[in-house]
Amino acid sequence: MAKALCALLLTVLLGGLCGGALAADPQTELDRTKNKLGEVRERKGVLTGELRRMGTTIEVLRRQTREVRARERETGAALVAKQGELDRARQGLGRAIDHLGVTKGRLRRALKAMRDRVVAMYETGTPDLASIVLAGHDLDEAASVSEYLERIRLADEALVGRVRELRDDARATVTRRARLRDRIAAARDAIRVRRAALQATRIRGEAKESSLGAAIAERRSSLDSLKGREKVLEGDVSELQTQIAAALEAAASTAGAAPPIQPGAATGTFAWPVDGTLTSGFGYRWGRQHEGIDVGAAEGTPIWAAAAGTVVLQQGESESGGYGNYTCIEHPGVGLTTCYAHQSAFEVSLGEKVSQGQVIGLVGNTGNSFGAHLHFEVRSGGGAQDPLAYL
Repeated sequence: MAKALCALLLTVLLGGLCGGALAADPQTELDRTKNKLGEVRERKGVLTGELRRMGTTIEVLRRQTREVRARERETGAALVAKQGELDRARQGLGRAIDHLGVTKGRLRRALKAMRDRVVAMYETGTPDLASIVLAGHDLDEAASVSEYLERIRLADEALVGRVRELRDDARATVTRRARLRDRIAAARDAIRVRRAALQATRIRGEAKESSLGAAIAERRSSLDSLKGREKVLEGDVSELQTQIAAALEAAASTAGAAPPIQPGAATGTFAWPVDGTLTSGFGYRWGRQHEGIDVGAAEGTPIWAAAAGTVVLQQGESESGGYGNYTCIEHPGVGLTTCYAHQSAFEVSLGEKVSQGQVIGLVGNTGNSFGAHLHFEVRSGGGAQDPLAYL
């Protein structure tokens, strides 16, 4: 890969243009910036999901609050109506009590009148029937007096009985109206309890809505900050990629005078895998191991198998961990494996047997790459070897 060369060229060729941490190792800085950008985007995704869920929850709370308020209004109207009914029942009860008082007064007066008449008759000595006859009055006169007295007695008793009936009716009316008042009062109190419960439910819902609204505002603020941070990091990544690509181009121009690598018979174990210019060698530098060589070539340039063998590994860009489209060929008899990274396309399949010089893919710029080139590796027992020792 071109990572080590990028660091060297950005330091030597670009100098102060890179500045700061870039001068030490641009690829390391780029990786670090990409990691930060990934973290920011991950956090942004989490916040976006939380905001979506919170938005759904607050809409449910608002709908519930609207429903509770509507029920509160209905309950309030019912309470007003029931209170009016109770007031009328109390007024009716008051009138019934007043009527009962009047009836009791009439009864007292009727009883008093009857008692007064009896006392008066006793005190004045009203004659009985025998006294009238002995006094020389005839029987017809005695009968008339007796009949008169009986009529008075019956009239008094009838009056008293009627007044007592009125009193009893008035008492029954008072009892009925008192019971009606109590039933209406109980219904009104039940409505009050329902309204109080609705008010409590609404207040709790409004408190939750307020708290959730504050949390949403806080997360939106954090999301806005993350978007700003993401924009800055994207700018940093773009700048780093531009500078590294410029360094690669400068390296290719500098190396242009060198004779290009030509396919043909190998001077070592393997033939050269591509027609291009060597732009980066093998080795440890600037904090990382470059486990192969980089050969610059135009995109779409054929890549040849360095020796006969079998395709034992083939990975796409999403699974190769930065190598882009990646192929490895095992070469029997020599205990070595060659690998080819950043291809734009595969020309062989996993498990296929290939011959030396057979086209296995095309040069590309996939994976962690900043310009079309082939990253070529030689491996022994899984360990990276310097490919130049075998070419």
